[in-house]
Amino acid sequence: MVFSPFKFIALLAMLLLSLSAVGGSVPLSVQEKAWLDQQVQVQVRVGLIDGMAPISSYKENGQPSGIAADYLRFVSRKMGLELKLVPFGDRSALDAAMMAGDLDLSAVDDWTPERAEFLLFTRPYINLPGALYSSERMLQLTLQELPGKRVAVVELSVWQDWLMREFPGTTLVKVSGVANGLLSVAMGEADAYLGDTATARHQLAQGVAPGVMEVAQAGRSRDFSFAVGKDNQMIVNILQKGLDSISPEEQLAIRKRWQVLDQPPLLQNSSVVVMLLILLALLWIGVWIWGFRHLVDRKVTRRTAGLKRSLHRRRVEGELKEDRERLRLQLAQVERDSGMAQNHLSLLGLSVLFGGWEWDVRRELLRWDDNMQRVFGFRPGSFDGTFDAYLGRIHVDDREAVVAAFKKVLQGGADFRIEYRIVKPGGEVVWLVDSARLVRNAGGSGARLLGVARVREGRDGQDMLASTGSAVTNEEKPLQGFAYKGL
Repeated sequence: MVFSPFKFIALLAMLLLSLSAVGGSVPLSVQEKAWLDQQVQVQVRVGLIDGMAPISSYKENGQPSGIAADYLRFVSRKMGLELKLVPFGDRSALDAAMMAGDLDLSAVDDWTPERAEFLLFTRPYINLPGALYSSERMLQLTLQELPGKRVAVVELSVWQDWLMREFPGTTLVKVSGVANGLLSVAMGEADAYLGDTATARHQLAQGVAPGVMEVAQAGRSRDFSFAVGKDNQMIVNILQKGLDSISPEEQLAIRKRWQVLDQPPLLQNSSVVVMLLILLALLWIGVWIWGFRHLVDRKVTRRTAGLKRSLHRRRVEGELKEDRERLRLQLAQVERDSGMAQNHLSLLGLSVLFGGWEWDVRRELLRWDDNMQRVFGFRPGSFDGTFDAYLGRIHVDDREAVVAAFKKVLQGGADFRIEYRIVKPGGEVVWLVDSARLVRNAGGSGARLLGVARVREGRDGQDMLASTGSAVTNEEKPLQGFAYKGL
């Protein structure tokens, strides 16, 4: 890759001026300040890919729109950077500009071993889960069934590399954008499309591919980062500090603005589907009980009228009493049975999302119910109750946090609540929300930890802090200090 030394000397000088503009609110190391003290001012040329809404796109008036533009807006404001945004039609055109030295920064990049050979990356500023999209004739399609199928992927995307590596028997249908990938499924040119949920759901909401819907989760996600040339580690460090200075409230404001990040399609949300099925079942039970009551009342009325006309009043009244008692007992039994059915259906709904567990502190033994074992990928009855077996299913990056949470509740008595990932035997990654409470014995020490783990299906963002509203008030305005250049 060709990068002018003078160009990046000037670029780093711009970052120095930005520090003065923000009054030192973003601290730099002594080496970074000393480096920047020697530079001169220059604009930072930033590449964005059009047609990737809601990540990156351009409006009809030429203004940038999307999550990447929002993060650039915050970094520009906090660091005092003057940015020149350059739109590109696809990844290959942007890569060519980076290789030629016509760009300083790629704002919509994802790390791959191949790209890491010539680029340096910040930490991801957004993580998007992947999903499989197909037509109504393949609603039950799974990842394991992809070999032998035609699967559309955006060319040069992380999904292309992953699909070739994990499912080598799949026929790739390379497309130039998300809309073209979904449209190829609708037109029958591909059996499925693989990509991130945010861009795919946005395109489906625009009606670009009628009859195409989300059929399965990919089990992996896509990270978007800022990327620069391989020889510019100092720039990556400073850009990362700019990203780190964005507050949690500001990050939540971005997610709130682009709600497609957190809201799955209604009928593709398994919890919603289960609740609808439960409501329908309860309605059917209610109608059945009402019909049975009505039938019993009619029988009792007819029987009573016949008995009253009998000449043997005492015998008739005795028979009537016995008849009523028998019917009353039958009705009570039916009501008990229906109550059990309702409880079983409710438990069925909860079992889709919840699992119960207990930690015996003295014996150091875990007890899981059947739902909990299924959530972790064990057959009911196969979990041996050891803490090592439990940790073995937790994502390696989350184990330390889980152990720390257990220690904290056992030492201090605080309630236990943590979110972490588990990895099932097949490689599927699932997020859990785990909560528990310490139950003390008569001596006052902790005897048991009782908990419930819930599969996390998404976040709705409704608990957004009120202060975040001001962070997006000016989101539709042009970026201050941005200049726009067409290709």
